[in-house]
Amino acid sequence: MNAIPTKQKATIAFLSLATAIYLGNYAAVQWHTNSIKQLLPEWPLAFDFFILLPLAYFIIFRPKPKKALLVFIGLVSLGVLVGSYVIPPDQKMVWIHIEKGRWLYLGALLLLQAAVVISVGLEIYRNRHANNIENAISQAISKKVPSSQIAQLLQADARVWTYAFVRNRAKLYSPPDGFFCFKHDSNASNQQAFMWVVAAEIPVAHVLIHLFSPTWAIIVTTVSVYGLIFLLSEYRATLLRATTLEQDSLHIRHGVIGDLAVPYWQIHSVQRENIRPRRSKQAIRFVGTGTANIRLQLKPSTTIETMLGSRKVATIYIGLDEPERFIREIQERLGT
Repeated sequence: MNAIPTKQKATIAFLSLATAIYLGNYAAVQWHTNSIKQLLPEWPLAFDFFILLPLAYFIIFRPKPKKALLVFIGLVSLGVLVGSYVIPPDQKMVWIHIEKGRWLYLGALLLLQAAVVISVGLEIYRNRHANNIENAISQAISKKVPSSQIAQLLQADARVWTYAFVRNRAKLYSPPDGFFCFKHDSNASNQQAFMWVVAAEIPVAHVLIHLFSPTWAIIVTTVSVYGLIFLLSEYRATLLRATTLEQDSLHIRHGVIGDLAVPYWQIHSVQRENIRPRRSKQAIRFVGTGTANIRLQLKPSTTIETMLGSRKVATIYIGLDEPERFIREIQERLGT
């Protein structure tokens, strides 16, 4: 029997601890509410949710500072949400003020998106005469943001707004000899159909949720509209963005998020494939709504820089319209 990896054991241990803490506090609150006719003390929940659980995560995983900060914010946000449902409304004294922090999170998110939209708009205006607006914006972000990981995240977000609202296809079009992915397995058609379904659902869902809570109706509709904008940009990017063979690397562009440069010297082999690949820690998939018809096998211990950080990758699966031509041209670059 295969041994469970250490990281997986740590994840199981932390999830088990978190579940025990949340359920334990829920049981304690129910018991106190039903058995003791005194005001519920909120500090034990705050200690468990805001101090004990984040501290346990840091001890178990020992994350880097950036990840530690993100995880801390995530765990505190989850603690606020759990506490708002666990503590009865008439027992909330401090928690009712803590809950208001959720609006700060939402406001910060909206401000961040507004800043991205404004910056993208300014860069589009400044580079309106550029041959490719996407490349111009990506280069501008790379110059302003020193961190490669943060720059890639901002570039991905900028592409969402760029492909959603820039209507001039000539400013977004990739080289005609690039490799597209919109025909394979009706990838673009499937995306378009799903986009129309979501668009039709938004007003219906808004009206139904509004009957119970106007505030939640606004929140859900706002998130849904953002999701629809993402689907629109994904559809247009699938039509317009192409994977290209650069001088020193393979530049994979797939949809609005997929953007990866792989140096040729890291590629061991390329071959035809016909599967729907499963998720794997050492595999990256660029297949959209279809299957993979190309498999890139990388050399051992290859590390790839992604927008979520560095990771070891053994295989890259891609779904393209012209797999035979792609394989032929890649093999020429590899000299195989």
